[in-house]
Amino acid sequence: MMRYVKLIGLFICYFFIVLVDVQAQKPVKLKVMSFNIRMNYQDDGVNNWGFRKSYLTDVIKKHRPALLGIQEAYFPQYLDLKNLMVEYGAFGPIEARQGAESVGILYLKTKMCLIDSGTFWLSQTPDVQSLGWDANLRRTVTWGKFELKDSGKQVYFFVTHFDFKGKQAPGESTKLILKKVKEIAGQEVAVITGDFNFRETSKHYKMLTEGLGDGYRFYDSYYLANEKTGPTWSLNSFGKTPEIKRGKIDFIFSNHKYRVSKYENIAEHKGDFYPSDHNPQVATYYF
Repeated sequence: MMRYVKLIGLFICYFFIVLVDVQAQKPVKLKVMSFNIRMNYQDDGVNNWGFRKSYLTDVIKKHRPALLGIQEAYFPQYLDLKNLMVEYGAFGPIEARQGAESVGILYLKTKMCLIDSGTFWLSQTPDVQSLGWDANLRRTVTWGKFELKDSGKQVYFFVTHFDFKGKQAPGESTKLILKKVKEIAGQEVAVITGDFNFRETSKHYKMLTEGLGDGYRFYDSYYLANEKTGPTWSLNSFGKTPEIKRGKIDFIFSNHKYRVSKYENIAEHKGDFYPSDHNPQVATYYF
């Protein structure tokens, strides 16, 4: 009898070991969003920040990303987002540090635990506040290391906003972000979001997705996705630019070929009333 009891005990132990192992190997779902919220320009008329901030946050809440990277996060607007989206933790913008070109990260507190974070400048001196190359404004990358509360898996999340007026800055920024993501995240899971201010036909996009010759490169979530929705452009200019002339300059990348079940380019508006002059981009990953 004791022999059978021991065998049953061993079987139960084995069953739970296998169950835990299966759970550990089960892919984890992570929905991320990139959103240029547009600086608060007073001449935006009906699309002034004061009118559209509630609409913008409603769009975010509707899609409920676990991680959100925002661009043009002018500090007062950043505070508005924090007050309107209390489910989210937030970091990045610091008053008087960067101005209109601040970037920030918001994370759903019920799903994500922040472990570490940092900011570096897109410049020759990335560890100190600085203007890079021939850019007209200070540009940064903000990052966070997170743990998913339901699985214990960890992910690095980056957000940036590239310069577009300089001739040298976009290319040098591309090289730097590739090097810094490799330095910070290495081979761990990393998602990189932003308004890159170039199209996928550009040499800078090619550099990001082909790498610098060391085997480290970014993968565009749009092309990894099983399902795609929305238009081919992301800059809507509040409807002022004809669709045929609009370009896609907002992207979500990863440092490995992860499964993406769906990519959403959200072209939502109510007549002439828009959440922003950019469409938010959403990718649902499985790691």
